[in-house]
Amino acid sequence: MDLTEQEEAMVRMADAGNVMAAFNIGKVFQTKGDLKSAEKYFQVAANADHLGGIFKLGELLHEEGRMEESKKYLKIAADRGHKKAKEILSSL
Repeated sequence: MDLTEQEEAMVRMADAGNVMAAFNIGKVFQTKGDLKSAEKYFQVAANADHLGGIFKLGELLHEEGRMEESKKYLKIAADRGHKKAKEILSSL
């Protein structure tokens, strides 16, 4: 997959432990259809207790049909006030 210079820099920062870079590059990979890489970086952000990362990981898992895994993350996000996580959970 072709990444821009800026995206490659985000990958390096994420791999070095920058949580915001992990979250942002996860969104880039998701947009580009590289769901395996998106999941990897959303997991990094979620492990660092980043609310957006927790939600995006749950959302991605939900979209992949991995419902039990997704519920775990969506519930955490919903319990912390994330509106879209609440909406998805209420539809399950």
